[in-house]
Amino acid sequence: MTACQGANCPAIGWNDTLTVELTDKQDRITALELCFRGHCMSDEDLGDSPLAGVQATDLGNGTWQFDMGMWTPAAVLLRGLASDGTVANEYPIEPDWSVTDEVAPGCGGPATATVEMEF
Repeated sequence: MTACQGANCPAIGWNDTLTVELTDKQDRITALELCFRGHCMSDEDLGDSPLAGVQATDLGNGTWQFDMGMWTPAAVLLRGLASDGTVANEYPIEPDWSVTDEVAPGCGGPATATVEMEF
């Protein structure tokens, strides 16, 4: 018998991060909302949606950070929300994820992506 060849990955987790930099009229936007896999962060019942654990943080100066758990979706929808909660604008984006610290060869690791948005 031959043994299976492949990566022997440790059983650990990490946090992937999406950074959004607003480039115009950022004063109109009071919150950013992320949508993917059929759900948005504002959905009342996220159930087992991957968005249930996503956290959004306003870092100031028009920069927002989404802590994604271990999700690196190929496509997301970003919504800029006005102070009254209405959607001021929305953009579909395809983040360019890159692994920043591989946990072991072939096992992946924390990934980051940065996108610029004009609202």
